[in-house]
Amino acid sequence: GSYFSLQAFIFKISVGLGGAMSIGLTGLFGFDPASPVHSAQAILGLKLAFLGCPALLIMIAAWCVWRSPITRERHDIIMRRLAARERRA
Repeated sequence: GSYFSLQAFIFKISVGLGGAMSIGLTGLFGFDPASPVHSAQAILGLKLAFLGCPALLIMIAAWCVWRSPITRERHDIIMRRLAARERRA
């Protein structure tokens, strides 16, 4: 219950912050949603906001996962602790 609530909260914050950052980044590049024609710089801002930033963040996350692998031994320790916790409950 508590874990799921925390996960949902973090997800909602990340979606909100990601949207705000994307809108801000496109604004820095001169994108105006009311304009019928957009400059090359505004299009570049859109591409960076909606393709470049997510790709960069995914690469950072992948690097973090790669740097902290769970070995077979660590997995066994975690499983034993979970089993002990379940027996106590």
